Amino acid sequence: MPKILRQYSRKLHLSLAWLAAFSLLAFVLSGLTHILMVWTGPEAKRHKAPTIKLNASNITAVQTVIKRHHLQDSKITKVVKTKDGLMLQVTEEIEQARRYFSLDNLQEYLGYDEQQAIWLARYYTGNNSEIKQVEFITTFSNEYPWVNRLLPVYRVSFSGSDDLSAFIYTETNTLASISNAYKESLQTVFQIFHTWSFLDAYPIVRIMLISVLMFSLLFVLLTAIVMLVSIKRKTPQPITKQLHRKLAVVVVIPCLAFVISGIYHLYQNELVDNLSGIHLSKAIPLDTIDWQYLDTTKLSDTEKNISSLSIINYKEQAYLRASFLNDDKLPKSAHAHHQKSEKEQRFDGKPQQNSALYLPLTADPVKLNDAIYSEYLARNFLSLDADVPLEANIIKRFGADYDFRNKRLPVWQFIATDHHREMIFIDPISGILVDRSQSLQQAERWSFSLLHKWGFFRAFASREIRDGVMAVVLLMTVLLTVLGIGLKWQRR
Repeated sequence: MPKILRQYSRKLHLSLAWLAAFSLLAFVLSGLTHILMVWTGPEAKRHKAPTIKLNASNITAVQTVIKRHHLQDSKITKVVKTKDGLMLQVTEEIEQARRYFSLDNLQEYLGYDEQQAIWLARYYTGNNSEIKQVEFITTFSNEYPWVNRLLPVYRVSFSGSDDLSAFIYTETNTLASISNAYKESLQTVFQIFHTWSFLDAYPIVRIMLISVLMFSLLFVLLTAIVMLVSIKRKTPQPITKQLHRKLAVVVVIPCLAFVISGIYHLYQNELVDNLSGIHLSKAIPLDTIDWQYLDTTKLSDTEKNISSLSIINYKEQAYLRASFLNDDKLPKSAHAHHQKSEKEQRFDGKPQQNSALYLPLTADPVKLNDAIYSEYLARNFLSLDADVPLEANIIKRFGADYDFRNKRLPVWQFIATDHHREMIFIDPISGILVDRSQSLQQAERWSFSLLHKWGFFRAFASREIRDGVMAVVLLMTVLLTVLGIGLKWQRR
């Protein structure tokens, strides 16, 4: 290696030492708080949504409710479980509270969406203490950041010394997030020193400040690699220098991966439009449904329990979609999945084998299934003609492209190969677009998953082992930084 490169690298390494040391301590220590949040933060008592069992009589009640209350345009119409029994849940707009109609007494329960959130919060947390506050949240914030994906949600806060809060997404009866005073304090540290989100109101300042810190780290790491390769000491060095060098050999590549993926993540999210987020499909005119065409004999012919019931819109025609929870024997991979911890299963997604039956509510029905209906929705959302090719896959597990924060499985994935390789995920139960990304976003997601969150570990080790190894590397990086500060101080 040329001598001038070695000398320049050493000079640059030393000149950036103070700034890089601050950057490393800020990003590394705040990164450790994220691991602490995941493994020592509040845990839900239950992770699976309340299950329901329906039959043909419930369909009759759905008809009666729609006719009696003269229901009109609805973007999501489905049956859900509540503390007061089965109800028809109607979503008219994405940011509005949902409406509820009992399938027992056929009455509307006004303002019930908040009560549903409270019941679900108690169900998931097991907390029966007094409710301190309920807040309807329609925008992301530091308390409920954008990484959670789901909106709108209810924040249900319980009385108690730990200030426990549950964030509930009522459309799928889902626990979107759970927090308390301890987790919020860790989250604040993470937001201040890792994402610098307190500067969100000043995006140019934020991106410039983080860029200075990240690029100082990048140059220090690159010069460190040059020095490790080119400098071979022949005389014994002080123990602090020896330890500093040995630690650098171990952590320099992981740190480089953190920095490169972090820079990519920063610029992708700040400079490129984010397409992700839930989008509802076209409203269904419930008042135009002609129920005389409904034939429930197919439901009577099956012995399987109906696990969901919704009304969907396919080419301006209404269909009743009933899904069934199969009791078939699970494959070996699924049995291996069940042997994982509850937390592991939550991040991976619990596999469920579902089948669905579409009952036409029209005089001119077509044979419909989840694949056909989901592709129809995908083409509508992407404004694609029928001759544009689409790759289709059913997703039953969370991964780099579709992670656990979306909170719903299974979904259908479609990739428009001639349309910027745009990827979207469709939930046929609710008839909605769950998530969406183009090739640039997909590349960044894989980069962040593999290089920043070390997703490659999942191929051969559990999440606990991955986080343990990552924590050790981060602590070694802290020690490396402290030793570097000491060595720099001695050179004054």
